[in-house]
Amino acid sequence: MWVLLAVCLAIWFLVVRRWLDLRCMEGSAQRLGEEIAALYRRSGPATCASRLASERGCVAEMLLRFFRGHRGSLSPHHLDAIAAEAAATLSGPREYLDALIGAAPLLGLLGTITGMVDVFSVLHAAGTSDPRLLSRGISEALITTEAGLAIAIPGLLADRWLRRKERRIEAGMEGARRVVARALRHGPEESIRGFPGLPGGHPACGAASVNGRPSGGSPGGIASFTGEETP
Repeated sequence: MWVLLAVCLAIWFLVVRRWLDLRCMEGSAQRLGEEIAALYRRSGPATCASRLASERGCVAEMLLRFFRGHRGSLSPHHLDAIAAEAAATLSGPREYLDALIGAAPLLGLLGTITGMVDVFSVLHAAGTSDPRLLSRGISEALITTEAGLAIAIPGLLADRWLRRKERRIEAGMEGARRVVARALRHGPEESIRGFPGLPGGHPACGAASVNGRPSGGSPGGIASFTGEETP
């Protein structure tokens, strides 16, 4: 019984600890991913890192690690690797919790078998076959099996509940990763424009009219699309 009590305390310690960890990881992942993607297009990675420093949750930590750890260009493949590592840490001490939940009914069954052996040993030593004594010994031996099941069933339900929370967090991380990766492929708006105020990012784009003639002359003249030079 003392072993089962220790297993019960260990199970619920891991459940509560895991719940607190997942509670800190939860957040509006999709909203944060869209906000960071828009901020990256407007201001670049440095501003994104400053914004993420004030956020909590696994998504914010994942993106902050990505923007702070970049060297030169930002790669979606680097983001994928960081997201995979972050998803792997979500499981936490799951294997220990699963092992303890599976061991609880087995330990209860072991206690029952040990109790039954002791009962029959006592009956054999006393040289009696009193059914009352036998039934009382069997009922006492079955208490450990009942205790093991009473420990394992609530622990199993709590483990399934924690797994659902983990899947929701993983889905949020994946959504944020996709949004930010899409922004990385397009790049910041400044790099797309090239020259603020000029459409298309090329100096000549704002100098030519639709019919091939320049909209504003210069001292040396600007060649039109037809190959003629306008004075």
